[in-house]
Amino acid sequence: MRLRKHRDTSPTYRVIAAIEAGRFQIAERCALSEAELAAQDDDYGPRMILLGAASMLSRLSLGERTGFAGRFIAHVLEHHLDKTTSLLRNVPGGDVCNPGHSIEFVGFALAHLGEGIAPEQAEQLQQILVASFQVGFIGPGIAIEISMNAQKPLNGLCPWWSLPETIRSAALMYQLTKAPQILEIWRQAHEAFFEDYWRGEPPIAYQMLSKSGPESRTPSTPDLDPLYHTGLSLLAAIKVAPTLESD
Repeated sequence: MRLRKHRDTSPTYRVIAAIEAGRFQIAERCALSEAELAAQDDDYGPRMILLGAASMLSRLSLGERTGFAGRFIAHVLEHHLDKTTSLLRNVPGGDVCNPGHSIEFVGFALAHLGEGIAPEQAEQLQQILVASFQVGFIGPGIAIEISMNAQKPLNGLCPWWSLPETIRSAALMYQLTKAPQILEIWRQAHEAFFEDYWRGEPPIAYQMLSKSGPESRTPSTPDLDPLYHTGLSLLAAIKVAPTLESD
């Protein structure tokens, strides 16, 4: 009697399979269609976002389901990393880089890999974090898009979410390396977020700022997003913060 090999049919597995098969549609405002898939750029966004589930699965004692995370990290580094600048291209060979997404990728990768990360991979992720922040942090926040060739922002729009993501990535990287440069990135992102973006009343951040002030742009959904970018990022940094006193 031959036993059929079990095939995971969970929603997480189906999403992973769709991403790796090139059948995950990014545009959420369009109906699902083959035409939309055919026209879609090979952005690393889906891999980056789902990578964030890996550490959650591990916390739930489901570490055996995180095999995709290593593949996702390797794919992004192989196909999207520009080794000359240490920036991640949104699309392989393209000119546009979303520095906030690059920094978010670093945080998710560190959360998954933990202290067992290989030294060369830790160095690679640190370089991505530093390069993305140096080019992207234009004030009051991090530019939503920069040109890889010109090393300049494509516009002056700075969403709120990339600053908490920077706080998380820098906190996790500092926990690993104790590098003063990383601590300084953490400090700058923290001050920019709480001095320029945080409104206090109501207790939410401005969604989008430029040097002229608040912009009527919606950078992500859900609009207020009290947990995904802001809450989860700050909670991760809070766990690292007590170690600063002993450094």
